[in-house]
This record gives sequence, structure tokens and C-alpha cells, in this order.
Amino acid sequence: MSEKNKLKSSIKYPTSLIIKGNNFLGVEIAKSLIEQGGYVIVIDQDVESTLKRYEDVSNKKLLTVLDLTAIDYLDEDLRRLDYVFYLGHEANGITNDISSQELLQSSNYLDMIIRLTHKFEAKILLSSSIHAYQAMMTNGNVDTNFEIPRQSSQTMYTQMEIQRYSESLLLESVEKFGIDARIVRMGRVIGKYMDFDPDNSFDKMVFQAAKGEDLSVESDGLETNMYIHVLDAAYGLIKAMFTKGTKGKIYSLSNEEEITDLSIAYKLQELTGQNSEIKFIDSKNTSFPIKFHKPGINLSTVGWSPRVSFTRAISQVMDYASDIVNKITEKNENNENPEWAGNENITGQGQDGQNNDFADEPKGALARLIAERKAQEKAQARERTKKRRQLTTSEKIQRKFQAMYDSMAFKLTFLKKVTIAEAFFYLVLLIIFVIVYIGLISPVFVIGKNLVQIEYYKNRLDQEAQEGNLSTMSKDMKEINSSISDISNNVEKLEIIFKVFGEEKKFIDVSNHVRYMKLYSDQLYQASEQMTAFDSYWENSDLGITYQPNSESLFTVTKSDIDTAELEKVKSYDTRIKSNIDGIRTSSDTLSRNEPVRLFGYNSADTVETLKVYESKTIEILEMIDNYSDLIIRQNDATYAIIIQDNSRYTPGGGYPSSIGYIHFQDNKVVDVNLTELNDTNDNLVQTLTESEKKQIQASSSTNVDTGAVNFSELFLINDRSEIDDDIRTFYEANYGVTPDAIFFMDLETLAKIFDITGPVELNQVKVESDGFLNSINLLQGNEASKTKRNEIITNIFAAQINSVLKDKNKFYQLLPILFNSSKSASVYVESDDANIKEELISDENVQISEDFVHLAVTVDPELVNPELFPSINLKIEDFINKDLTITRNVIITQGSTQDIDRVITCLPSGAKNFNLKESDASLGQTFFEGEVCVVGDYEDGKAMSFSYELSKGIENLSSGGYNKSLEIISSAGLDVIYDYEAGLASGYSIVEEQNTIISNQKVIETGTVEGKEYITYKFTK
Repeated sequence: MSEKNKLKSSIKYPTSLIIKGNNFLGVEIAKSLIEQGGYVIVIDQDVESTLKRYEDVSNKKLLTVLDLTAIDYLDEDLRRLDYVFYLGHEANGITNDISSQELLQSSNYLDMIIRLTHKFEAKILLSSSIHAYQAMMTNGNVDTNFEIPRQSSQTMYTQMEIQRYSESLLLESVEKFGIDARIVRMGRVIGKYMDFDPDNSFDKMVFQAAKGEDLSVESDGLETNMYIHVLDAAYGLIKAMFTKGTKGKIYSLSNEEEITDLSIAYKLQELTGQNSEIKFIDSKNTSFPIKFHKPGINLSTVGWSPRVSFTRAISQVMDYASDIVNKITEKNENNENPEWAGNENITGQGQDGQNNDFADEPKGALARLIAERKAQEKAQARERTKKRRQLTTSEKIQRKFQAMYDSMAFKLTFLKKVTIAEAFFYLVLLIIFVIVYIGLISPVFVIGKNLVQIEYYKNRLDQEAQEGNLSTMSKDMKEINSSISDISNNVEKLEIIFKVFGEEKKFIDVSNHVRYMKLYSDQLYQASEQMTAFDSYWENSDLGITYQPNSESLFTVTKSDIDTAELEKVKSYDTRIKSNIDGIRTSSDTLSRNEPVRLFGYNSADTVETLKVYESKTIEILEMIDNYSDLIIRQNDATYAIIIQDNSRYTPGGGYPSSIGYIHFQDNKVVDVNLTELNDTNDNLVQTLTESEKKQIQASSSTNVDTGAVNFSELFLINDRSEIDDDIRTFYEANYGVTPDAIFFMDLETLAKIFDITGPVELNQVKVESDGFLNSINLLQGNEASKTKRNEIITNIFAAQINSVLKDKNKFYQLLPILFNSSKSASVYVESDDANIKEELISDENVQISEDFVHLAVTVDPELVNPELFPSINLKIEDFINKDLTITRNVIITQGSTQDIDRVITCLPSGAKNFNLKESDASLGQTFFEGEVCVVGDYEDGKAMSFSYELSKGIENLSSGGYNKSLEIISSAGLDVIYDYEAGLASGYSIVEEQNTIISNQKVIETGTVEGKEYITYKFTK
């Protein structure tokens, strides 16, 4: 695979760039990233030498090596970028001249990498040199050329200026583009396979020791430098990249101690065990002496610590240098050219070609150092012979400080009792306490305080969620979310406490759980803002609907008062409702998969349980808002028909209609509303019936219906309400002059559920509620029992419920969820051509998911006016699966709670055959509709209706072997079917035992109640 294609396929892995990675530090970083499953791209000048350096990388499929020119096309070929390591810490020859072209090229490379980082929203780390930084700070008063004498008029630059420019450019990008960047200033990286610099005093001494020569120490040997082992450096850079909170910060990465050149010389003598001398030579460094300047916050603040001591590190370097010297010596003896590219520098030959062996210079430098020290001693002796000596600078400072302290003690009397040393000691203790307080104690207090607040608001939220008080729920959720955010921000600071007690795993569990809790509460809080916006809109708006019990239509419309500002705010949230619901469910699932934790006696499981209750309520309300938006806010002009069906006077279409009406919205305002009972004057003829509709009406009634003059109420003898929507629209156009955009069907069982939110309704001194609902209707009819009177009472009850809902926003919030949940059992049904309304509100009551089904419907006596129970019917199905996989089925139907059953309609798959209608049920007959066969017959009270037939549908061959049998039992809208299913198998077949399959005497047994649909399935094998 080409490198270009490898780059494009890297999208599967976390991808890292290592710029200027042709060094042993780059190799260690790459190995670590690849071992963690990452993809690494190394970029440097020479691809061939870089590949050779990376030979021992185990998984070459996850490694790509490119030259610096590849940066130009990375933008096109790269598909993913997560991390960038820009290794700019090599500071060999920090004062060496660099041309303007080299400086420009280096800045261009960094600029392109920054732009690439910004494009992919990656994290970037720039490594630089502590040595170069200290040199810059020491010579901070010089211009861009650092006042280094030049013979040429051409502007020249140094490595120091490249580093200073690189750091400035990266920090500027953090402010300008918000790039996630950090800078790490590093000590000299040492270790096995390091790159030696012939001009570096450390490297020269190492090779002198390896060759057994005297050690050359520049100047007085007291110049210090900072070092770090390559493994510690790689671990530190990775730690800085992946630790949170490092964005925009500058860190230092080195061993804590500063090492002098003289100390290194002593250490090399100790390691080699040789009697080589230490010679002091003049330094050729023309820059000012480098003094210490703090290079940045040490990476130990983010959990890094060195693991390889300086002694071990220099020992590895010595072994490596000795191997190189031995190889070169061996090749020189064999008259071979040494392979090591830097061998000409081992003898002290510098880059300028001059001999840097310094054989004579150490003597002169040492003599001058000794002479200077003796002169200082003589001067001090002369000072001691004087009667009054001058105070030293330190003594002057001490006396000045004592005077200041005495003056302060005069004002602060408590200081008079302590010495300066004691005061300093107390100050140090105070500083330590402040550090500990800020780092440990304060986070513990903050977390504890917020845990108490969560507990308090959790209990309030639990209560408010049950009561449905939306505004208070949102406020409580805001407080809980704020507390969880505070805990999330402080829990990371407690990592050290867990480590001290050896509880690193528990810390990870707590940290992860808090993070998931925060994501979850963030989603719930966003939802609460959406709910608050809708709550404010509803609170400040008036639909203008007035309830008038004695009027013909029961409602009149005054001028609607809609708060347009709040409406626009609701619209701004409208498009985010579905995504927010998905976000809540996703974060909830993630949190559920994470074990709850205990912290300071607090159990997160209790809070999660409360939030789950709030989640359920929140999703319910968001779906309600979404439904409301579908019906009103997103509609500029819409009319909705409302039909209340009396399913206690049952028909295959869900019951005879008792109330009809409509509501018309325009520009989010109600402009017209009408609600009346169905009576002899408005139960008009329907003129648009199809032949199929006429056939179904005739089959569903035992009386001889004149299909040429069908009234509106007789439409509901048709089983499928979606088939009569056009007839209903035509009826509304003819009788009301409106064309409904959607038709809402609702039965009495739904009205009974609405009492749960409205409470009882008083009508003619009779309290009507869900308990005894039908008896209350019968009581209100009195001696005037009739279909018209019954319809009038039902219409008035519904109108009173709507009036109660419109007066109380919390009741309104509870209404739409009731309607939506009732649609699942077809007690509420919506027919509309609007795709959004269909998606949200229409139950798939007519979609069959099995080839084998039994669809049951009944018709009661149309003259029944005082039923006492909602309809139910008993259904027993006895299946026997034959050897040829055909099914012999016996169906037995009994009355249940349904009063005055007139006719029973049982629809089956069209493949049903060999019917046996039983001699005792002579009135049974067969009526065929498209795609199904229906057994229709008059029902005799107290007798069972039974028939049998054969079928070859509903058995599926499984690829894994065996068979799957499925049966769908369907009840018409508003009818409860209490079923009892039993299935036996022919010999040679056996039932597969599964968790949801009940087996008794080698038969499958299942019972239950169907409100809409029930799906029975089981498996069997040969």
C-alpha cells in the first residue's frame, strides 16, 4: 500500500504527527503511541535515515515516514489527525548562524502544521530547549542578532531566535484560533542511541572518558545544565499531551537538579574507574555566561516524575559511547572507513576544522583560576586586619530586613513574641497550608457541599416530577446540574488522595462516573431550558377559547392573545427537540452501563434513580411539546376534526360516534371552534361510499342497512377508520364548510383516563369520574334514555374536561401524553395526510407483522342506550401443527363483558380453507374481503360461537435449523380481547424451550388481554 493510501486509511486509528522525529526521542514516542493502537506519521528531512532509525518499531503498518516537503500535501491526503508532536528542542549550537531563508522555512513549516492542527481540531505540543531559553533570557537586552559580532552585512539568525519565534507563533495561535496547544521546554535529552554534538561539553567529556583520555572542562566547570533521560522525556511529553488542563501552558521537563560540568567530570571518573585528569580549558563560548531563569512549571504538577536517575542515564550514555569508540577503533585498525557519521568529531575536531583537543589550554586556565582565588584570599586577610571592617552585602540585607521586621512587629504585637526564623517558619507552614487547602481540602469541601445540595434538590425534584410542576422542576434541575459540574471540576484534584491509599482503580471509577453523570445532567438541563421556554409561552398566551355550557357549540372564540416573543423562543428550540431526546437517551444508557459509586458516604445510585424519573417526565413533556408543535406551532393554517366514539355501544370501527366538532388554527391562534352531540338533525347521509365500504357495512350489521342511504354514524360499522377519512372530510365540507387537515378519534375509555388529570366533573348535580363512568352517564339519562340524550351527556362531559385543561397549564402538559399513549391501543386514532402528524401521533393499528392472524370485531345492538361495561370478548384458539407443517385451528368465541352483541366478525388470512362452521352455529357464514376471509355470524346470548379451518401460513424455516411459528391477535379499536392460546405438535416435532415460552404437556400455552395487538411466537424442531 502506498504511503498516500496509508494516510487515507489511518482514519480508523488515533493519528499522531511527529515533526522532526529523526531522533531517539521521536522513536520512543512513536513506539508508545503505536503500542496503544495509534497511527504515527514521522516527518523529517531525510526519509532514508529516518526509516533506518525506526527499524525496530514492531508494527510498521501503523507507521509512515515522510520528508518535510510532505507537509504541503498532508492537508489533502490526511483524513484524521488527533495529536501533533513538534520536536523543536534540539539546541546544538544555539549561537550558530542561521540564514533568513532557513528561518523563513522553519517558520513556514510550523505555520502549516498549526493550520493543519486547527483544521482537524487536534492537540499540538511544541518541545523547545531550556538551554536556549536560558540563553535568550540571559541576553534578553539584545536585538534579533543578539549583538554577536558579524563580518557580513547580511542579517543572520540563531537557533535561539527560531525557538523564540516558534513559541510566540504557537501561543498566538492559542489566542487567535483557540488551538489546544502546550509548550514543553526540555533539558538535554540523554540515553542510549542519543545523537552526539562534538561542540557540546558533555558529549566531548563522554567520548574523552570512553577513549581513556583526560577530561576537558571549560572555564571553571561551574556552568550548569539540566538533563533528562529519553524514556522520562517521552513519558513526559505524552503526559503533557494527554492530561486535561494543559492547553495554553508552558512546562519544563527535566530532572530537578542542575548538573555542573565539573560534577559530570567527577561522575565520569567514577564510572570509568580511570585515573584520567580533569583539565580546565578556556571556553570558546562568546555569549554571556548563562544564568538560571525558571523555564516554566515543571511537569511534575500534572503527575509526571522521572524514573531514570542521572547516574543510570550517564552510565547508559557511557556504554553507548564506548561501543562507538570500539567500533571506530576496530575499523581504523582494519583500514575501514568508520560508519558513524560523527567520528571525525570524537578526537575533538570541531566543525571549523580546528583542533579542539585543548592539550595546552587547561594549564593556563587552571593557573589563572588558582591565581584569582589566592588574590581573593589575600584581600580578605587584609580586611580582617583592619579595626573596623565594612559590612558585606548579605549582612546589609540581613540588617535591613531585621529593621523592617522590627517595624512590623511594632504594629503587629503578636510578632514581638517570635523571632524572624520562627516567623519565617510559620510563613512557610501557612504557604504549605494554603497549597494543601487549594489543592486538596478546598476540593473536598466543594465536593461535599455540592453533594449536600444534590441530595436536597434531588428530593425536591423527585416530588416535583411526580406532581408535574414544570417551572420548579427546571429550577431544581439547574441546581443539580450546577452541583454535578462543580464536582466534575474538582474530583480530578483528589487523584493524589486515592493514590496515597492505593485506590487508583476507585479513582478511575469515580472520575468516569462523575463524567457520565455530567453528560447526562447537561442533557437534562438543556431539556429543562426548552421546557421552561414552552412553559413561559403557555403561561403568557391565551388561546381565546371560552366555555359556554348552554350554547349550541359549547365553546366560543374571543380574540386570541399570543406572546409572539415567547413563541419565537419556542420556535428556536423546536428543531432541537428530537436531537435532545436522543441525547438524553444515549447519555442515560451510557450512565446505566457504569456502576454507581460511593463518595464521602454519598451513594450516586439514589441520584441516578431520581434523575431517571425526571428523565421519563422530561421526555414525556418534550414529546408533548413536539406533538403540540406538529399540530399548532408549525402550522400556519390548520383545521382538526374531533370525533368522540361511544365504544360501550360498540362497532367494528371503535364505537358509534357521540360528539363531532372541529377547531381551526391560523397563525398559531384559534379562529373557530365547534363541538356538538350527534343527533337526528346532524346525523346526515354520506353520499361518497365505495362498493367495498357498502359491503363491509352490510356484513357488520344484522339489520338490513340501506347502503344507498347510509348515515354518518353507520360509517363506523366499517372496521378500518383509515378507509373512511375521505367520507368524513366530505361530510364536514357539506355540513360545516371546513375541510379537516387531520381527524382525531377518541373513545370513552380515553375520557375516563382524562379524569385522572382534571378530577371529577359535576353535571346536573351528578359527580362524574373514572370510577363508575358508564353508570354516571346512565344515571344522567334518567327516564329520557335515548341515543341523542346519551350523546348530549358525553359531549358535555368532554367539553367540561377540555375547559378544565385549558385553565391549568400543568393539566395541559399531562393531556397530550395521555392521548399519545392511548393511541398505542387505538383508543385514540389520528388520520392525516401530514407526514409529521402521522409520524408522531398515528398508531400503526392496521399494520400486520405476521402472515397468520386472527382479527376480531363485534357489533352491538344499535338501539342499546344504557350499557354498564366497556366491551370485552373471550377468544380461545386451539392449534395443531401437522407433519406437513399445515395448521388445523379451532376458534371458540364467548361473550365476555359486552352487552347485547349483535354480530361477530372474525377476519383471517386469505389462505384459510376447509372451514367447519359447526352445525350448532348454523347462522355462521363467510364473507370475503380483499386479502382476507372473514367469518361473520349473528351471536346468540349465552352460547359459544365456534368454527375450525386449516392454514399453511405463519411458519418460517430458520437458517439455524428448526421452525418459527408466529400468530398475531388483533382487536378492533376500543375492544378488549381476552385470549387463551394452546398449540400442540404432531409426533416427530418438539417445542424449543425459551424464556418467554410456557410449555405444558408438550403444548405451548399463552394467555392475556389484547388492546390493539398481541404477537405470539415460539420455535420448534424436528
